[in-house]
Amino acid sequence: MTPPRGHAIARVDANTIARRKIPIVFVPGVMGSRLHFPMPWYGPDRNWDPDRDAAMLRWALTPAWVMRQVLHHNAEANLIAEPEEDLEDHGFSDSEATEAIARGWGTVAWRSYGPYLLFLRNTSFGSNDCPVYVYGYDWRQDIRDTGEQLAADIIGSAVGSKQPSRFGSQGILGRENVDKCIIITHSMGGLVARAALKASGPLQNATIGALHVVQPTIGAPVLYRRFITGTVSSFVGGVGEGTVFAMILGTTGPSFTAVVSGMPGPLQLLPSDIYKNRSQFNTDHWITWRNFEDGHQELHNVNESVYNTYMRPESDEPPGIMRSDVSQAVRNDLSRRVRELRRFQQWLGDWKHARTWAIYSTALATDSTVHYDFPPRRIQYQAVPRSAPIPYGERNGERIYISQRDINWRGFKPDTEGADRGRPIRRDMQGHGDSTVPALSGSALFTQSETHDIGVNPTNWVTMRQFRCSGVSHEPAFEDTNVQQRSVNWIRYLLATMSH
Repeated sequence: MTPPRGHAIARVDANTIARRKIPIVFVPGVMGSRLHFPMPWYGPDRNWDPDRDAAMLRWALTPAWVMRQVLHHNAEANLIAEPEEDLEDHGFSDSEATEAIARGWGTVAWRSYGPYLLFLRNTSFGSNDCPVYVYGYDWRQDIRDTGEQLAADIIGSAVGSKQPSRFGSQGILGRENVDKCIIITHSMGGLVARAALKASGPLQNATIGALHVVQPTIGAPVLYRRFITGTVSSFVGGVGEGTVFAMILGTTGPSFTAVVSGMPGPLQLLPSDIYKNRSQFNTDHWITWRNFEDGHQELHNVNESVYNTYMRPESDEPPGIMRSDVSQAVRNDLSRRVRELRRFQQWLGDWKHARTWAIYSTALATDSTVHYDFPPRRIQYQAVPRSAPIPYGERNGERIYISQRDINWRGFKPDTEGADRGRPIRRDMQGHGDSTVPALSGSALFTQSETHDIGVNPTNWVTMRQFRCSGVSHEPAFEDTNVQQRSVNWIRYLLATMSH
């Protein structure tokens, strides 16, 4: 009898299996892959490399118009293969380091993922050999396209117009001479993997399980909000977004809009209609506002499709992302991005592979509902000697002074501190997620009956499909020991359920 492909058989006694190989494919989040950008038209080449502070500071000091052109999805970029980290310092022999590089270990940020990759590598899975592959990717590109390429690179056959190239003509499975794999994802990587699985029946059959950690399953309002506020480095009483990161993506609404307008991938993390409908069902509503003219008394919310909202200018009620203070080229790009977004989200929806599990976080301040106390529709300015004019609006004959930030941010407020404390106004900065992805989105693939605290040991993995952790932040989620241990226990469960 010929053994099945990839199952190493050793005849000690009759039918004794000595070793079985099942590769693990790890798919990172947005901006977590290291990219090289050749830029002959604007100075020397540069790298997107979160492991190098100097490289990221250089991005932070780059003008928004240059960032837009360099990061545009049409601009050339290549994955960086050589890791910044010296793998020999972590116990790799020369040959093992060479093999890890061939498996993609250098394509992702070590600071974010290195310790977890080492944790997987150093974990025993009994009689199973689980080589770890790391699938860095160009996160600027359309998620569906990236997913189709991931499928092709795993199974080793063409999907649509994509061709396997990174792991040889037969993909990861052929390279390892196996027919099954395990997929683990972080953040946007979950959308990439779900797109890959939906696009490819062969990959569905080859995947014995997929685990998505802190996935923005149906989108994240923080991305929408940044079109209004920019990526701000700090909020009083709210969530800081990192000074260098804020400088890179744009500290104002116009600069943020210009930078991200050319990148389909990140824009496909905007909230979907599923997010809008589920938040509305929970009576939260994903956008709410009050008007200056009625004293900010009546609460309004959005009922239209999110795609209609996105196509509005920022001065509308509610604000859209089609800012009036950017170039026509940027607005044209944004129009294309919204059409792509709609097609992608309506295609993927909340689809999942039959053997999917998830981990999400809660209890951290996270954009979940974006609320505005709109400034006056008619803003006037009081002249002040030797100082900037003071903006104000008039209501019932009374002059009411406002801040320039309220004008720029359309009255968005990140917290309930100060004069607004105790007022019955919806706020977005509540303990509803992992600081980036709200629990509503991170948990969207499963019901509450399938969800359990991450510290609870599963008695039945078939019915316990999702795990909730408290206080685990989005970007360093894989540093959490509970996340690490749950993923390893899950892998052991999958391996135990495979028939020999």
